[in-house]
Amino acid sequence: MWPPQETVESVLGELGVVPETTIVLYDEQYSLDAALVFWTLKYYGNKDVKILNGDWSQWLVDGHAVSKDSPVFQRTVYRATVKPEVLATADYILENLNSSRIVVLDARTPAEFYGIDVRAKRGGHIPGSVNVE
Repeated sequence: MWPPQETVESVLGELGVVPETTIVLYDEQYSLDAALVFWTLKYYGNKDVKILNGDWSQWLVDGHAVSKDSPVFQRTVYRATVKPEVLATADYILENLNSSRIVVLDARTPAEFYGIDVRAKRGGHIPGSVNVE
């Protein structure tokens, strides 16, 4: 699921990023791609990652400035620190299914949640999870 650590370090270093750099992400697909990059950066230890509230289309609708210029960055050495604790493994979820401290949110469509639209081996959802599309 994650790109190799060396790839992340190389790309972020070329962009002048260090783990303390604030990174704001956006895309034009309701932040789905931005969300994947968000979790990748959090997994590799970036301390301050944000997703723009709205996407590129909303930025344009709101009349904010745009540019076709590419910024120039001073290369850095990005040293990733893997943070496996940002992930919930299947074992972790199974161990905590009945915990009042844990809420499992299923962000798929209601049809996927209820097993009507089956896109995996089995349809449905994790017992006790809540659907928030």
